[in-house]
Amino acid sequence: QLCLERLLEMKTALEKIRPLEKRMRYQIDKLLALATLGAGTFAGREEEEEKEEKEEEKGEKGQEEK
Repeated sequence: QLCLERLLEMKTALEKIRPLEKRMRYQIDKLLALATLGAGTFAGREEEEEKEEKEEEKGEKGQEEK
């Protein structure tokens, strides 16, 4: 019985942490990249992601016009 109560507490804690982790994912990834690869590498990756997002937006606008 005590074991089941503890498992329920742990499950509840994990369910509350999950949305917080999703909101912080960008910051976590950024800090991990800085720690492992260096600042220049992350900055380059960030620029690439921005370019990809802009290209996707252009593609979506082109499809809407058709």
